Amino acid sequence: MLFTNARKYRVDEFQIEIYSLETGKQYMLFKGGTYARYVSTGHIIYGRDETLYAVPFDIEHLKVSGSSIPVVPDVMTPRGSFSAQFAISRDGTLVYVPVQARRFELRPVWVDRGGRVEPLPGVNPGHYWTVAISPDGMQLAFSMADGDNLDIWIYDVARHTLNPLTSDGHSFVPFWAPDGKQVVFTSEGAGKFQLFRQSADGSGEAELLTTANWRGPSSLSHDGKKLLMGASDIWVLTLEESGEGQLRSFIRRNNLQRQGVWSPDGRWVAYASDETRWWEVYVEPYPGPGPKIMISTEGGYQPMWSLDGKELFYRSADGHRVTAAKIETEPEFKVTGSEVLFEGQYRVVGLYHDYDVAPDGRFLMIQESEELKPPCIHVVLNWFEELKRLVPTGKN
Repeated sequence: MLFTNARKYRVDEFQIEIYSLETGKQYMLFKGGTYARYVSTGHIIYGRDETLYAVPFDIEHLKVSGSSIPVVPDVMTPRGSFSAQFAISRDGTLVYVPVQARRFELRPVWVDRGGRVEPLPGVNPGHYWTVAISPDGMQLAFSMADGDNLDIWIYDVARHTLNPLTSDGHSFVPFWAPDGKQVVFTSEGAGKFQLFRQSADGSGEAELLTTANWRGPSSLSHDGKKLLMGASDIWVLTLEESGEGQLRSFIRRNNLQRQGVWSPDGRWVAYASDETRWWEVYVEPYPGPGPKIMISTEGGYQPMWSLDGKELFYRSADGHRVTAAKIETEPEFKVTGSEVLFEGQYRVVGLYHDYDVAPDGRFLMIQESEELKPPCIHVVLNWFEELKRLVPTGKN
């Protein structure tokens, strides 16, 4: 079984590994790639930096038998999905999604409930990744990418300025502390995912909150003491004043559940799950036990509470549609109605939230360039012959 070990975020640290079902042993083959696939010509094909590479592979002895060679340029390898957009049939047909030349022209915008868009003054297009609005709505925190580097930037709403908070190239997914003066974020600078807290004005050193390898943070509680996290299950990390935080399981099932968010009063957790084989939004009481309430019925992703807890917003799976569900919690939790607020060409990362709701009710979204054309698919017939010519295996 061939797979990618992505415990470290940077693609040059990804490990292509193989697991033998016969012996139960696991081997690392090489570093610096993702989405590896073995083909009958005796090659492993994988993605890296918008390029497909091929490396000869000895299937009998389970080892690489040559050097990696680039074979197909300009293949889409979207950040955040750990994948490369290609597939290869048994008869040697290659299909792939080509890179879109202007796909990084993303711009943060305000969107009101009616869908009216207002660009943020003083910001240029870039690779904006995740967003977070301070409690008073006067500062915005962004994860921004530059190649394989990710850093936190702070935008001043009144002054229209955007300045970096981190510069290590490993920091992402910011959350605002309740006082609006500090930002909690994830960094992989030490080779594992760790949580830090930094003054939003950049003064002082970043404070290490945990040394353990926590992944998938999604929501900081309104008292700043608990963090929801998890890419496949929902966990609660209690942040201690000193020492390591305490991690405990909250929702663990056979399907995926992610993007957990606290309600304003901390009594409920909304999250997305694929238990119906399609992403939908659910709510469960915290700390439980209690009933699981289905919120969306035609697909839902990236839930987000209104500040008064009377609405629960969520996006369609493609991220283009935002819906508001009306919520009542007394005498029991129930959904009293829902409405689609707006639709548009807005970025959706996948695992993390890339939109937020301001105190005035507006949405902070990442708008994709209107100049982008719909993705196309390239098909290459008899590709195995080209592959064998470019990367000989030494076999007849």
